Amino acid sequence: EVVRDAVDERLSPDDVYAIGPAALADVDISLHTISLVWGAAKAKAHIARHQAHP
Repeated sequence: EVVRDAVDERLSPDDVYAIGPAALADVDISLHTISLVWGAAKAKAHIARHQAHP
């Protein structure tokens, strides 16, 4: 049995052996930059949405 921390178990309950990638760069290094751009765009949209509705 693989011991996983509580956060990992909550985020990936079906990954009982903890073999899933932690980041897209773990799948392929070429995905690193695009995942950063996507994350930044998502954060910008989130901030804009919450600033519009105080």
